[in-house]
Amino acid sequence: MNPPRPGLGPYIKRINDWLDAHANRNLRAMNLTRTQCHLLMALYHRDGHSASLKELESEFHVSQPTIAGLAVRMEAKQLVESHADPRDRRIKHIRLTEEGLSTCLSAHQSIVATEAHLAAALTPQEQLQLKDPTAIPKSDQERMHATHAIYPVPSQNPGPAHCAVPQTHPPHARMRGDGGLHGGADPLRHRRHY
Repeated sequence: MNPPRPGLGPYIKRINDWLDAHANRNLRAMNLTRTQCHLLMALYHRDGHSASLKELESEFHVSQPTIAGLAVRMEAKQLVESHADPRDRRIKHIRLTEEGLSTCLSAHQSIVATEAHLAAALTPQEQLQLKDPTAIPKSDQERMHATHAIYPVPSQNPGPAHCAVPQTHPPHARMRGDGGLHGGADPLRHRRHY
């Protein structure tokens, strides 16, 4: 019997880790954090490159003091400037400065270059499929749904005949709520996943 084939998960994680490391290195060179970069992009896409702190608080799912602190740090870097709402002076807005706009566009170009490097081995059709799964031709979608023949979905009560991974725990062991085992050693507990 052939050993089980590795799934795509570890490869996708490696790609994600590589993208994270590359993005962080590029942003450090621009004296930016990822959150600051996301804020620049969010402001870029707003009318007048401006938004209230309340709007950004909702968009970023953070508290008011968090977004206010972020705005203060970015204002110190001259990437944004703050101003009061003319209709209600209690509402604070921030908008991109010229420096902030230039930095935002540089960060975007860096992202585009990184993605181009990553996707260089893919055809334009494959790149489109990665960005928009609905663009996958019908025959390919059907083939993807047929992958259960290669990677079978375990039944509700998997036994050795239904599972690609051999059952190595003792028969008296029962599952804990966290997926570990009571009454026996969990063979995958200390294994590193790549």
